Amino acid sequence: MGVGYVEFDDDESCRSGWASVDGGEPFRIEGIGDLETGSRWVLNVKHFTIRKKGLFRIKHVLREDFFRLKPTILKRELGLSKALPAVTVQIISSVYSRVMRLLSERFEDDFFSADYSIPAYLASKLLPPKQFAIPPALGSDLAVAVKESTQENQAPQQMSVPRGASLTSYYFPRSGYSAYLFSNPLPTAENWGRVEVKGGIKKIGFYRGKSIKGTEAWLSKMKGLHESGVAMFLSVNVTSIDAGIAQYAQFGVGANYQRRYASLPEIIYLAEFCQLEVGSGFKCDSKVYSPRCKEVETGSISAGIASEVEWIALSTPVAKKYTPMGAYIRAYDRIACLHAAHEFVSAGLNFGSCGAGKVQLYLSGGQEKEAGELAAKLGMMSPANSFNR
Repeated sequence: MGVGYVEFDDDESCRSGWASVDGGEPFRIEGIGDLETGSRWVLNVKHFTIRKKGLFRIKHVLREDFFRLKPTILKRELGLSKALPAVTVQIISSVYSRVMRLLSERFEDDFFSADYSIPAYLASKLLPPKQFAIPPALGSDLAVAVKESTQENQAPQQMSVPRGASLTSYYFPRSGYSAYLFSNPLPTAENWGRVEVKGGIKKIGFYRGKSIKGTEAWLSKMKGLHESGVAMFLSVNVTSIDAGIAQYAQFGVGANYQRRYASLPEIIYLAEFCQLEVGSGFKCDSKVYSPRCKEVETGSISAGIASEVEWIALSTPVAKKYTPMGAYIRAYDRIACLHAAHEFVSAGLNFGSCGAGKVQLYLSGGQEKEAGELAAKLGMMSPANSFNR
């Protein structure tokens, strides 16, 4: 089964346009009816329009985010925003086709029954059942702790968009970034137990330019547990934060719910610039996970997308159930992105958001050059510079 991409002349009418299958010769179409049913098709059409026109009922038409990376984003990354449509469809269909081939080989699935997105489809298949099991002795409190330790996107404390600024994304090379995330221990959801803090609350962190007494010893102990195969989800209250960092790293900003818990890696990170009150929580075993996409070629953008699909799948809630593994993966991701965001903000650039291996900045004037140079120093990619030639 082939993978095609369609670039309609008008993405609202969805009539005439250019199409290509598996990177083959581009051709003109006069409507959806011209698309062969033996291939699956990604369209340059927003999901809202697909639903409005009832295209979601057509089995061989896919959502724009079926492969996680939408064609609009892929075009920017490949420098195709101003390319001729005939060129665009050939390149993008080639990329998506290779992604499908790599995923099919690694997961032994043709993904024909995946009608939403591949990450969502894989999540229910890859995540071990233990990730969803709640020991009766721990009750619903554990489920709350895991959910509130999970956050996908970090937003600014206060959104301020300079006049004339545009949102630009800088991202870590996907294959290498996935390898980094999977090099860290992840919760196995085995051997659950409660964690009690002596006195009920432990005050740690950073306050008014100084480390709070007892922080270094407590963190040393926690880091030792983290490295020895213990995962934790602890209640946390951020009582103060360094003013300069609050702009882009305020705890919980960007989550869709109030957060009162954090994973151990996030607590260790927050203690660098916040005053924290850490309380009781839960613990389980942890170990390094062996991904299936670890052996794909690291220089290819298709391989990068495939490896990103895997870690996104493993960090995606299933039926609104959050997992310990997902909480940890998202914490590692957000911490890495926030370290990069710190460098951009320190250089006077305007923070937009971060997560999923990228930092978004609001840039104006000649800031694109400065941001691009800094991104290169940080080992990040800039739009139009990621295509593996």
